[in-house]
Amino acid sequence: RGLTPDDTNGKDDIFVAEVGGQAPVAIDGSGENGQIHQVVAGDTISLTLRVKQAPKSPLKVALTSFGSGITVPASVTIPTGKTSVVFKATTSLEAYQQFAGVNATCNSRTIGTGIPVGNGELTLSANQVKAGATLTAKVRIATAPTSPMTFIVWSNGFAVPASVKISAGQKTKSFTISVPANTEPGYYYIQVYSPDYFFNGSVEVVK
Repeated sequence: RGLTPDDTNGKDDIFVAEVGGQAPVAIDGSGENGQIHQVVAGDTISLTLRVKQAPKSPLKVALTSFGSGITVPASVTIPTGKTSVVFKATTSLEAYQQFAGVNATCNSRTIGTGIPVGNGELTLSANQVKAGATLTAKVRIATAPTSPMTFIVWSNGFAVPASVKISAGQKTKSFTISVPANTEPGYYYIQVYSPDYFFNGSVEVVK
């Protein structure tokens, strides 16, 4: 799959090229099948540079960032006999709503991947529960507010607070979600929003 700066398909895209004429290279995240999940602006993430065949001598690969919202080391080295190396990439607070990505170049071949960056996130303690369960949700934003910030909370079937508030100087707020005992199996949604933020999550209720 290819990725261009104006790509809006909402998917993680990975470029693959041949290094040394034989070893495909990819940049993977920590998600399933190497998926790169959205990160919060200002976060540092781990990425894995992979080659198909282990090099017979250390393989140095140059790294560069594209877009103004991410910083990476100048290069990484895949050790002899290994097929991957992990490196860190740091996003900036300005990365939100900008195009951020990483290029890797070796033997005149370049591959790259985009990094989706958001201004915050909603995380849930579980994504599959039974009726009667209790969950913990946490809202995290990239920049601490200078005064208390209120978020409206909504769900289509769970018991949630009407709102939560992130205190001045803080970036996170946790709250409890209760699943009614008579909840039917299916998918249920939680939304947390304010004039400047919108986060959502889903939970499956099973028998």
